[in-house]
Amino acid sequence: MERGNMDAMGRPTDNGGARSPRRMTQRPANHRSLSARARRTRAELVAAARVIFERDGYTESRIVDITALADSSAGTFYTYFDDKEQILKEVLKEAQEEMLHTADFGLGQLDREPVEALRDGLRAYLTFYRDNVRLMLLIEQVAGIDPEFRTSRREREIANHLRNAESIRRWKKRDGDVDPKTMLLTVNALSAMTNKMAYNSFAVEGREDFDDVLETVLNLWVMAFGVGAEQVTADDLR
Repeated sequence: MERGNMDAMGRPTDNGGARSPRRMTQRPANHRSLSARARRTRAELVAAARVIFERDGYTESRIVDITALADSSAGTFYTYFDDKEQILKEVLKEAQEEMLHTADFGLGQLDREPVEALRDGLRAYLTFYRDNVRLMLLIEQVAGIDPEFRTSRREREIANHLRNAESIRRWKKRDGDVDPKTMLLTVNALSAMTNKMAYNSFAVEGREDFDDVLETVLNLWVMAFGVGAEQVTADDLR
């Protein structure tokens, strides 16, 4: 059983329902300093939390369900985490690391044809979205209710957009100077379009052919920037 009452964010409260002070449990500052067994237990709790969050959504998920799935106890949970909010952050941190390689479309590979680099990057992103729909929906839910997560997520998006915009600008260099601000705004708009297309195709309708979605999105990126499929060398981009 969970300890006492919980508030809407899964944090312990006193009997009156008010938020109780944060526990003074002594935890290692870095979970990597834990023993191998403790790291395994902690990882099992995080893995179970991801399953429960994806299944029930954040607001409806319960710590008792997380501990049950992890074959653990409430006491063990509170050894590693203060509340549901804290373990959610760990789940999302791991998920963001998984997504990192799909958010960068690999446009910095100078010896590749632009269209093929775009196709491979978009395929990686769309594949991850299709195969992790529940996780993506969880991320959208948390972003809608947690300003801190929403801000950090946006910062990561901007960093990826800057990298992709710079790569495309270098591809376009032979066509003349391209305004960096316009390039970044265009990448931002196309990335948002790609995300929404993935949402509509895999999360809501779920009926679109994957290859059709990929080629449609790819064509929109290509038309927006006018990048050709000709071979581009490193010397061309210097």
